[in-house]
Amino acid sequence: MGEAERIIRDCGVVAIARSVPRGTLRAAAAAFPALGIRALEVTLESPGALADIAWLRERLGAECAVGAGTVRSLADLAKAREAGAEFVVSPHFDATLVRAAREAGLDALPGAFTPTEALAAWQAGASLVKLFPAGALGPGYLRALREPLPDVPFVPTGGVGPGNAEAFLRAGAVAVAVGGGLFGPREDGSPLGEGEDDVRLVLRRAEALVAAVRRGREEEGPRWP
Repeated sequence: MGEAERIIRDCGVVAIARSVPRGTLRAAAAAFPALGIRALEVTLESPGALADIAWLRERLGAECAVGAGTVRSLADLAKAREAGAEFVVSPHFDATLVRAAREAGLDALPGAFTPTEALAAWQAGASLVKLFPAGALGPGYLRALREPLPDVPFVPTGGVGPGNAEAFLRAGAVAVAVGGGLFGPREDGSPLGEGEDDVRLVLRRAEALVAAVRRGREEEGPRWP
């Protein structure tokens, strides 16, 4: 088990930053570990993503895992590794990409939608399997998937937030990955800025998310592979 995978399994949350204003991202990320979020993914299409990954690796230290998201090619993988990413996340499954990530010493979280994709990703060497888009599928779909695939560790992503994280954990997820549920628009629908109020909003959402994950993990009995 890679160190990034261990951290993700332990804390149960991956925060996804997609085009988040730099000041808000960095201020929130610095506060996340104290709240219980120790894994952070920066998607490569975000402006300045590689610089943010490098900064976060230096700032957050060894007890946190920093990864690159929307890794779709070997070129993306090379850039992510050069920036210091410890894990890579893809919206799809590509066996060549998974193998290359593992050979480079990175944990790989490929995306899967169907049982066929999920099993293929796991057999190819995925560290964890990103169930995507999970919000459209719901916790019931994950629960049904885990019946024939009890050994596949799923991380629901896409449409997951404080309101449904608990249900996904109770359905058998090893962790949840959350973007809009943390860094989405303000209550009035306007996008996040870089003010103190924006950072406080993200941190309130983070507290609610961590509480939901903890409740989801309180259920007795075997839950995760």
